[in-house]
Amino acid sequence: MTPQDASGLYATWAGGDGKQRKKEFNNHVAVDVSEVESIQHFEFSGPDNSNNNEDEARVLVLTPMINDVTEETLAEYFKRLSELHYSHDRIDLGILVPAGEHHTSLRKAVRAAADALQAGKRGFRSVQLVTKSLDSDDDNRSGSGCRESYDAKARNYLVAATLLPRHGYVFWHDVNLVDAPAMLIEDLMRADADLVFPNTWDKAAVSEASGRERGDYRAWTESPAGYKLALGLPKDTVIPAGDRDRTHETGRTYLAAQGQNVLAAIKAKEDKKNGGSNNKDDVNEQELHAQVPLDAVGTAALLVRADVHRTGIIFPWFAFENQCGSEGFGKMARRAGYRVVGLPNYVVYTEGGH
Repeated sequence: MTPQDASGLYATWAGGDGKQRKKEFNNHVAVDVSEVESIQHFEFSGPDNSNNNEDEARVLVLTPMINDVTEETLAEYFKRLSELHYSHDRIDLGILVPAGEHHTSLRKAVRAAADALQAGKRGFRSVQLVTKSLDSDDDNRSGSGCRESYDAKARNYLVAATLLPRHGYVFWHDVNLVDAPAMLIEDLMRADADLVFPNTWDKAAVSEASGRERGDYRAWTESPAGYKLALGLPKDTVIPAGDRDRTHETGRTYLAAQGQNVLAAIKAKEDKKNGGSNNKDDVNEQELHAQVPLDAVGTAALLVRADVHRTGIIFPWFAFENQCGSEGFGKMARRAGYRVVGLPNYVVYTEGGH
């Protein structure tokens, strides 16, 4: 087409049939932006994970609820959140609930509980409820052998939807965490590491003889045998979570095994304490905060510097260094040079497995 007249708002063009037609170049109405804040400036939290003009870091507490949760469990979860000592006006809460008719009742229950929390005296700065369609068959179809792919994808979606520049930490608080000190966030921050994970046990371990089987064995330190094994494994092979040499002889050092003395002390005091878990009654302050390096972590009470997520460290739903899920997350963080530690003498409890 050949332009005939380009003056003014319109230009006249000659169509293929020789007829003259008008082409409108711009029919938009001008928008007055003089009073509209169309440009925003964000400042990421500083090296100390707090904003320059604020004393405490903003913490994003995240919980994926990808399985059916009973009303009692949900009530206990929100009760535990309300009891956290960390300043509630410095906490943002994010919860992911799956989409679909099967999860309608869970979504309604979570919304009602969140409304009640925010209406009370111990509400948080904000609460975000995220809904995402997650296919549970992904675990079987991925072909990677990752049994945690469903959970891993849920965590990646949740942190992507809720993490803000002002957040200094992300605290993963699983719904099945049932017993932990109110100072949990502050105590984990005290470790001054990029990823911090406490020794985590199932509540039943206190009273059952088979307690050793109920630790979270997803938190471990790699061994020379494990590194050697990885050299001979196909890259898409995933060592099962918390394997403990059942399918592969890795010789790893597990965080749960290092806290056996603490667990024994708690068991011995069971009759007097009625199952409580006041760590400070069992070990002194220095022992309580003792650290060991980790290569893999669990998720029940995992504190992560926000920049770890921002720089691209994810929960892999595929094989990464022969691990996936939370163990792959720890491996990826270590590969990127982040400091990952465990607290063998700081014990928290879950209920219903890891």
